[in-house]
Amino acid sequence: MVVAWVGWSHFEGGIPVGVWYPSAIAAVGLLAVTIGVTGRILPAARAGAVAIAGLASLTAYSYMSIKWAPSPADGWEASNKLLLLLAVAWTISLLPWNLRAAQIAIGGWVLGVTGVCASSIIAAAAADDVSANFIKGRYLEPIGYANAAAALPAMALIPALWLCTRRNAPAPLRVLFFAVSVFLAELAALPQSRGAVGGLLVSLVVFVALAPNRMRLIAPLAVVAGALAVAIGPIYDVYSIGIEVADAADRGVPSGGLSVAAAVDGAARVMAITAAAAAALGCLVVAADAGLRLSATAAKRARQSAAIFIAAVALVGLVAGVASAGRISDGVSDRWQTFKSHTETPATKGARLTANYADQRYDFWRVALRSFVDAPVTGGGAASFEHRYSAQRRFEKPFKYAHSIWMRLLAEGGLAALALLLVVFGAGATGLRNTWRRCAASDRELVAVCAAIPVYFLVHASVDWLEEFPALASPALALPFVAIAVAVSRSAEPQRSRLGAPAAVCSGLVAVAAVVSLALPYAAQRHLERRTASAVRDLPRTYDDFATAASLNPLSPQPPPSR
Repeated sequence: MVVAWVGWSHFEGGIPVGVWYPSAIAAVGLLAVTIGVTGRILPAARAGAVAIAGLASLTAYSYMSIKWAPSPADGWEASNKLLLLLAVAWTISLLPWNLRAAQIAIGGWVLGVTGVCASSIIAAAAADDVSANFIKGRYLEPIGYANAAAALPAMALIPALWLCTRRNAPAPLRVLFFAVSVFLAELAALPQSRGAVGGLLVSLVVFVALAPNRMRLIAPLAVVAGALAVAIGPIYDVYSIGIEVADAADRGVPSGGLSVAAAVDGAARVMAITAAAAAALGCLVVAADAGLRLSATAAKRARQSAAIFIAAVALVGLVAGVASAGRISDGVSDRWQTFKSHTETPATKGARLTANYADQRYDFWRVALRSFVDAPVTGGGAASFEHRYSAQRRFEKPFKYAHSIWMRLLAEGGLAALALLLVVFGAGATGLRNTWRRCAASDRELVAVCAAIPVYFLVHASVDWLEEFPALASPALALPFVAIAVAVSRSAEPQRSRLGAPAAVCSGLVAVAAVVSLALPYAAQRHLERRTASAVRDLPRTYDDFATAASLNPLSPQPPPSR
């Protein structure tokens, strides 16, 4: 599963049909094997079982909603993708996790993501033409969408910070994760995603609040903050130069010697230098940590001092906010009016994060809410938003997704789908809370990581369409089950209970049906892709392949069923 997460990160976040459909078939097969080997259908922890049951119910409801969806083929595809997420999370929930296995798996995921991200920025820095890596000055790689490209390293940053502080880990690995943390933070800043910044801030607060040894996070957080302060100028220059070059090209005038490729190369060099400096500082921190043993009294005083400092900073911020309340209110009102306007504002130089501009999100959410009002309980059906938005949009550009996981749920699944998803996350949160209460400090650190990652995902996905990227949605859904399973293995070894014959037969039939549901539209798509390029050269065979594709996916209007 970890290899799949890393592989999806490399292949556009797993969004191409040729990537996620084979992955889903393999995931269902692996789930069937896992159920057979463990002899268990649901995880041992009650909260985990409720969460999996809720996710399975949401998937089944998505398939059922195809009946009233305006585009059954799109609804089938959306339900199949949800099946992929279910199969991965379900498999992980059944495994007998312990803390060491969790560290290895999560550390492997972080290093894999770092490798994918590093290879993408190295390739961009070495390229003479980087136009394919950017759109309107925003970096797209390795996923191909700027906000998702920021979300990937941002999600991996949280466990990287945790792995910096593990005293029982080998010193070279801890030093490596210091450098990794800095690199991931800087790469997350490159696309200038507001959703990524908001999600990271909220998730870091959750992470620090839940971590029992939060004092140990001061060093890695300080190193990351210092590195960002040094590198943020060259990183943001990439966006500013990209905007200037694009504007000059649109006007047909010279760009004044500006080069996006040179800016990327400069930013990559600064990122490499700061990561190396972080490794050097990490060596000092790890060496000092090995010889530093605070007494209980000293540790208590340090925690109290940190709490006083944080409270003082919060108080200063509150006073400053009250003093500037009028100006802040005017600024918020102005930004809200711009945000909901129907005219796109041009991109501006400088920090995109603080710029005031409009985009289509208000229009997406307006249409999604109308769809919800028309069918508040059942919604418009799986993948129905695109059909509705195409008819009611106020912008020229159509789009497939509502840019908010909550708006999409309301529009396509209504209150029924929203309630099921709340059951999933509510049960997961309950399981993490129970684990945190019962476990030792080492396990509580794992709980903090496995809680912060889905928090990041939900915050960012509230204003974007991250749920469509398996490389992002799958870890967010699956990792809480790791921490819940660790608590079960700590308390008592789960007893293996063999499946009865009726349960085994039913499970087998469901697995076969799931594979068929995935295989048919995937085979149809393969027939289409194979013949589209050579259609003119071999028309009779092309029509035969199109007819085969139509028979494999009868819900799709493509290809035409006859010549």
